[in-house]
Amino acid sequence: LIMFALSAASASQAQTPIHLSVVLDNHKDQADLSPIDRYAEFLGALELEGETNFGGAWFLDNEEAVVQFSTIGGSDWKRGVTAMDRQKPRGKERTVQLVIDSAVSYMMAFDSTGQKRTLVVVLAGPAGDATALGELTSEIKGGGIVAFTVALGEAADKPFLKKLSGDTGGHYYEATDSDSLATALTALGKNLSAHQKGQPTVASPAEKDNGAAEAKAAEEAKKKAREE
Repeated sequence: LIMFALSAASASQAQTPIHLSVVLDNHKDQADLSPIDRYAEFLGALELEGETNFGGAWFLDNEEAVVQFSTIGGSDWKRGVTAMDRQKPRGKERTVQLVIDSAVSYMMAFDSTGQKRTLVVVLAGPAGDATALGELTSEIKGGGIVAFTVALGEAADKPFLKKLSGDTGGHYYEATDSDSLATALTALGKNLSAHQKGQPTVASPAEKDNGAAEAKAAEEAKKKAREE
C-alpha cells in the first residue's frame, strides 16, 4: 500500500499544467448554439483530466466575423463570459490567419512558465495564403506551442491543419459532423492528457490512413521508376 501511494504521488507530481487556447470554426450542426455553448460542448467532449489553465477561445461564425472569448489564464473558463467581444475580419482569406495569430500572441503574452502551451484548432473551411500560414506555423513552433488540429467537413483546409499539427508535435483529426467531432475531440483529449503527463501520444485514425496512403504512393512511385 505504501509503495502504491508513493507511485501515485510520483505520477501526480509528473503532471504539468496545460495552458490551453482554442480556435473553433462554426459548423451547420452548431448553427443554433451560442459561442459559450459551443465551447462548453467542446470541453465536455475533451474530457480533460489534469490541471488546465484556459488561455482563451476564438470563434469563427458563418458570416466570417470573429468572436473572441478570453479567460486570461484562469482555471475557471466561465469567468471569461464578460470578456467576450466581437471583431470584424480584414478579408475572408485572412480571417483564419489573423485569428490563429491572435491566439498565439495572446498565449505568448502571458507567463506560462512551467505549463505546456497547447493550441487546439477546429477548422471547417479554407485557411488562406499558404506562405503566410507557413510563417505562422513556424512562429507557433518557435513559441514552444504544440498544436492539435481537427478538419471539420470536406471544405476544411486539411493540408494546413496536417502541417500545423505535424510541425509542432501535435496530432491531426478529421470529422464530418457533430457526432464524429465529439468522437475526435474525446480521442484528442486523451492525447492531451498523455501530453500533460509526458507520456507517448497515439496517432489518430486520419493520421494512420494518411500514412498508409503515403506509403502506398511511395511504393507505386518506386515501382514506376523501376519499370522505366
